[in-house]
Formats: sequence, C-alpha cells, structure tokens
Amino acid sequence: MAREAKRRRVAEAQAKAFLGDGLPWNWSIWKADFADYTPILDFIHVLSYLFTAAKAVHADAQDAWDQYLVWMTGCWRGDIAQVLEELGAWGSKLGPPPDSAAANDPRQVVATTVNYLSNNRERKNYPA
Repeated sequence: MAREAKRRRVAEAQAKAFLGDGLPWNWSIWKADFADYTPILDFIHVLSYLFTAAKAVHADAQDAWDQYLVWMTGCWRGDIAQVLEELGAWGSKLGPPPDSAAANDPRQVVATTVNYLSNNRERKNYPA
C-alpha cells in the first residue's frame, strides 16, 4: 500500500487522510506507513453499529429511529463522549452479556457497540 501511495504521489497532497473501518489491521498499516495522515474511521460502520444498538434497546421502531438519530448526530458532531455515556447507561440497565449471549442479544449488541466506538474513539473527529 505504501509503495502504491508513493507511486501515485499521495504524499504531495496538502491534506492527507487515512480512512478505514475498525479492523486493527488497517490501523497497523496507518501507524507503520501513514502516521502523519489524519486517521478517519469509516462513518458508515459507525452508523451500522449505532442503528443496530438503537434497535436493540427500543422495541418500538419510531423510538429506535429517534434514538439512532440522536446517537448518529452526536457522533457526527464529535460528541462521542455523550454517545458512549448513553450507551453505557443502557449497558448498565440491561446488564452485562453472558458468555453464551447471541450476537443479537441486546446486552451483547450494546457491549459490542461500546467496544467498537471506544476502540476507535481517536479516529472519529468528524468535525475536523
């Protein structure tokens, strides 16, 4: 990847960004070869996690949609701390997922979403 970026003269750009999803492998590439580029977490993945979490904590479709809009807007505006705080409150209310929890268990969905957002927190400065 670094060789191709060099061939394409990417380093000559005035603004440089490295876009990736939450896979640690992507961020090891960033760290090794593109550490001077602004790291940006793919917002579509963030949206997917937030939508799934909103549906997990609200049985009513409109309530889930309204919650999703609040969380999505918060992330887009850079207020990830508020979103994590609210998800943490849901996690406390639901309780921790047992080891045997299915992937769609609301406790597991919330825990997975919190983990994803927390692990990628520094890459979500979308306002910048």
